[in-house]
Amino acid sequence: RKRFSSFFNASDSGTVAVGLSAKLLTNCRMFSAVAGVRGASAILVQQAIQLIGRQIIMLSQRPACRISCAFIMEVDGMLDVFLETQRETISVSVPGIPSAIKISCLSQDNGQTRNCIGQVIWQAADALSKWLSGHRESVRGKRVLELGSGTGLVGIVAKSCGAEDVLLTDGEDAVVELIQQNVVLNDQTSTAQKLWWGVGESLDSFLQKNGKFEVIVASDVIYFKEAIRPLVETIKALLTVDGGVCYLANHAVRMDNLRDYFVQCCAEVGLEEDVLPSIGPEQRVRFSLLRVR
Repeated sequence: RKRFSSFFNASDSGTVAVGLSAKLLTNCRMFSAVAGVRGASAILVQQAIQLIGRQIIMLSQRPACRISCAFIMEVDGMLDVFLETQRETISVSVPGIPSAIKISCLSQDNGQTRNCIGQVIWQAADALSKWLSGHRESVRGKRVLELGSGTGLVGIVAKSCGAEDVLLTDGEDAVVELIQQNVVLNDQTSTAQKLWWGVGESLDSFLQKNGKFEVIVASDVIYFKEAIRPLVETIKALLTVDGGVCYLANHAVRMDNLRDYFVQCCAEVGLEEDVLPSIGPEQRVRFSLLRVR
């Protein structure tokens, strides 16, 4: 790790660092598998794999670094396999809900790879869950859809607040599986389905199968500019025209940086936005309400 770090910090192109890190990563995997490492030693090996793997992902973002997409996907997948072993079931207390919500998830430190982002409880999900608990009339007796559910916390809270039916969705198979596990952990009957955002075959098939929803909830779904238009297209397609409402909560920094484009896309697809007071610790979560125009 020391040798790798010196090359990582000194190398402009990342070529030497990538070669070293790939070798280290392979050696860690072999050592862990062949030696049957247990206990504290196993934790050290996993930490080394995570450190090296994350730095490979960081290297791949350097303009001068030529790393194949296939290699990055392999590293990303390798990290996912190891990180899945570190899931833990935690109890989330939501004011107004008698029993704590049980959620199997990863810590935020481990939620940085492609498939693991959705396996973490992010700040906006926690804030939106607490807001729903204090405004139960927003979901009581209604059909609710959660987009980008991640761990499923918000959808599970919506069901606990009296929603008639809740469908939780995400775009990654591993995350959809995790959502269903968390639904069962909380003795609920909601279902989880895979859904890709944006106008196309996936959305058409989903709409034909499930129809439209009176309420849509989504938290921390605005990360990249490229995902905003598919997101608002999906909301427009799946939200009922008469009285349908979408509650959208996002981290302040990301939402503020992309607000102009978000407003533009909403206007183009036929959604109108009411900006509500920010929520969460220190009001760091931007909160808004969307309706079909």
